[in-house]
Amino acid sequence: MRHLEAAEVWRAFERPGKPPKQKGVGMLAHNHWREQARSLWLSCLVLLVAWYFAVQYVSGSASEREVFQATDLRFDSVLSQEVTIGEPGSSTTVEISFTAYPLDNSWAFAEVVLIPIDGEEAIGLGMEASSYSGFEDGESWSEGDRQVDHVLGRVAGGRYLLQVTPERDTSALAENDPLGLRLGTFGPFGVRSPDTWAFRVREDVFLTRYATLPVPIILGFPLLAWLLGRRRERKRWANSDHST
Repeated sequence: MRHLEAAEVWRAFERPGKPPKQKGVGMLAHNHWREQARSLWLSCLVLLVAWYFAVQYVSGSASEREVFQATDLRFDSVLSQEVTIGEPGSSTTVEISFTAYPLDNSWAFAEVVLIPIDGEEAIGLGMEASSYSGFEDGESWSEGDRQVDHVLGRVAGGRYLLQVTPERDTSALAENDPLGLRLGTFGPFGVRSPDTWAFRVREDVFLTRYATLPVPIILGFPLLAWLLGRRRERKRWANSDHST
């Protein structure tokens, strides 16, 4: 026994025109989606391996050159520094890192501005580092990070004036908390306002978020084939006396 397509039956009886649209799925009808699933998954595996080696090559070719770095900076001063990013006439990716310490149940903020010396359009962004922890319902929790990174894409190469204006949570400073009630002296989860901060700029960094974009596309085809094959099988069993 084999499944006969509607067009084949139509031609056998020499009927004019086209056969009516098929409804449901025959018991012996081929499930092309299920038959192709194995080859699709194999193709997916090959593409994932190729994607992995391509990502390794691209990430390895990124220089990630350090443009500027400063540590142990005080919050009572504004950083102003001329830096050179990339090459004139080209663009690159730039990673900016802001770190504050110590940072316990507190926050620090930096307003960053890159002003092109030979251009007009400045780049500005705000960066907040925060770290919080505590106890709730008998369990400890923590969130945030003392370091925050931000990646800028397609930054034009050239000379820039880097300006960083820092701010911080001052609630636990000695002059604002003379009794030390908010410090960590009386418990493991006290508040400590940051004393110093650090700043770093790197160029030609690898953008991980773009590298992960092909993954859902690669996995999408075999998953779609699996879903369509499952849907066709459900239609087949719907015509059975033993349908579920």
